Amino acid sequence: LRATDSSGAVGSSPAFELRVLPVNQPPTFAVGTTTAVAGGVQSTVRALAGSPTTIPNWLSSVAAGPAVESSQSVNILLAGQAVSSTLFLVPPRVVGTALSFTFAANAPANASAVYTVSARDDGGTDNGGIDESNTADLGNGAAAPLQLVLEVATRNVAPTFTLGGPVSASVSDGRVTVAGWLQQVANGARPLSEVTATVAVNDTSLFSTQPSVSVATGALTFEPAAAGVASVTVTLRNQGGTEFGGTDTSNRTATITIAAVPPVLVLDAVSPIALAARTGAYPALRIASRVEPAGATLSLSGCVPSAPFETITIVNDTAAVTLRPNASGVFECTWRLTVGNAAVTRTSVVTVEGQPLPPTGRLAATALHLTQPLTNNTVVSHGFIVGVARGSGGLYPVDSAPRPTLACNDSLAFYETPSLSPLNATGASDLSLPLHAAFAGHVSCEARVVDSVGELSLPFTVAVARTNKPPAVTVTRPFVDVTFAEASTITIGQVADDAASVAGLVATLTLVSSVPSGADLAVYFTATPRVLVGAD
Repeated sequence: LRATDSSGAVGSSPAFELRVLPVNQPPTFAVGTTTAVAGGVQSTVRALAGSPTTIPNWLSSVAAGPAVESSQSVNILLAGQAVSSTLFLVPPRVVGTALSFTFAANAPANASAVYTVSARDDGGTDNGGIDESNTADLGNGAAAPLQLVLEVATRNVAPTFTLGGPVSASVSDGRVTVAGWLQQVANGARPLSEVTATVAVNDTSLFSTQPSVSVATGALTFEPAAAGVASVTVTLRNQGGTEFGGTDTSNRTATITIAAVPPVLVLDAVSPIALAARTGAYPALRIASRVEPAGATLSLSGCVPSAPFETITIVNDTAAVTLRPNASGVFECTWRLTVGNAAVTRTSVVTVEGQPLPPTGRLAATALHLTQPLTNNTVVSHGFIVGVARGSGGLYPVDSAPRPTLACNDSLAFYETPSLSPLNATGASDLSLPLHAAFAGHVSCEARVVDSVGELSLPFTVAVARTNKPPAVTVTRPFVDVTFAEASTITIGQVADDAASVAGLVATLTLVSSVPSGADLAVYFTATPRVLVGAD
């Protein structure tokens, strides 16, 4: 050291040595430019369980201190979670600027570990030096202690749901609400309340109020504005994000069909409809008494238990039909009237009865044995036809009441036309045969019971046995004046017999008297001749 006074004199001290001892400066570290630090103090890193995780530039720089300390080595220390924690398969560490760790495969979701981050160099603490620092350079001139939070993440799963299917409405419907259209909404382990719904429509011009859905109630709401078909896509989103390949949205598509204002349809179906089974067609079967508007299409929707028709062609309110073979029974048939998308249905009861059969009945006897009458006489057989009824299995017209008729092959047997009486309430008829006294022999007859469906033929025979009649005398002299002087035998008439030959035979009266001849005596008497021919 030298000293100079005011007169210029100079003095000096003995020589000495000044020695400066080094003091260690704390290391420094800075977070990476892509490392997010929440609240300026916390870096949170999420990773999937069982998956090795490495963040190469979690720190942007690590230094031992000033440049003169560049030869020192620096370690990043993580203090807090025990290294032996079952949360990790490989515990976290920082090598250079890279952070790496591996959660255990069975680590619970959303579990976390918190660490305090510090840097330590190997410069020591001699002479008051500092070898450790927990203050990180956060960028933008900010520095603060840094915490590392490691969280177990899961892959997010998007909400799931179904839709109620196609929706139909009319322009005139006003505000439309379809309850429960959004169905079976699920959000995995996440709360359902975080799910939001959006609706996209390919043609917004069809709606005065665009479609929307409620996750809470499932209701679809919209207000139609024009006719058409809209494709509607519903998207549900949760708040789980798409980290680690997760998904947070799902969608479904359906259609909303909006019809124009429907016309007023009127269909008055004819019911009941009664048909009789037959092989031919019913060319003009009236199935409706009123169909409006004109031009609407009337069709057969179906019949229960089955359709009785083999073919059917409908024009306006009338159908040409043929029936199925053996169709029989009662059918409920539904008719459908349509105009565009508008439709109305009505039901008719159609009764099909089987093919009607001819009447039935029988004769009390198929052969009558009679005796020739002495004079013309009418023989009556009561209840000759019995048990007459209409045939089964058919639908009969109003004029189908059975009625009996009679025909015989020999009119000479009768002095009047034989006949059958009208059927009584029990289906019986009496036979009247006006027999001619001169007839004996056999007659073939046929009784017929006829209705509008057919006839029943009942043949029978009539046998008339001859009756042996007594001889007859035709008195030719009803008044005879005689005298006793005349011959005692007087011819009074001709003799006839139905069984013996009496040709030339005459009836005579023989007078025998004991009155003397010439006596004046007048006698008046009536004589009734009795003729004996053979045994008659």
